[in-house]
Amino acid sequence: MVAALSELAGIEAENIEVILDKDAFTLSYDSTLVTLEDMYESITNLGYTPGLDVTTRGQEDTPTSTGEIPEPVASALNEALSFQKLLFVEFYAEWCIACRALEQTTFSNPDVKAVLDEYHVEKIDTDVSVEASTYFEVVGMPTLLVLDTEGKEITRLVGQVGPEELVTILQNLLVE
Repeated sequence: MVAALSELAGIEAENIEVILDKDAFTLSYDSTLVTLEDMYESITNLGYTPGLDVTTRGQEDTPTSTGEIPEPVASALNEALSFQKLLFVEFYAEWCIACRALEQTTFSNPDVKAVLDEYHVEKIDTDVSVEASTYFEVVGMPTLLVLDTEGKEITRLVGQVGPEELVTILQNLLVE
């Protein structure tokens, strides 16, 4: 991966750090010479195909975490309850390129913004809120969860998702 990315203009091999224990990498790059889309294409050309794991869970499929829901999710659930909204949680990390790409391509879309107005939204940095990430069994990023007002997981999305697909999923949950 380092070799493929360093072939792109604006990226030097010495500015790429592979973090094996997190199955991730960070890099510094010149955004005037290379875009996230260029990097994403280079990575997918290597055979990496981040998939979308869409799961609608029933009670029997709920993660096995026990105990009280940790912060900051617990507070976000209280706020969601006060507004009678479902909670949309985005688990991300600063070093996650896929998370940055999702911000630029999906969350910037006006239709996505509009449907998310119907949810209470909480962004959680997995490196800061390790307990919440562990409780909700976040193993890949970005991970997007929709929780009911009791904190039960309704839907989990892992990896890249396009704006149209996310809008459809979120709108369908609002009518259920």
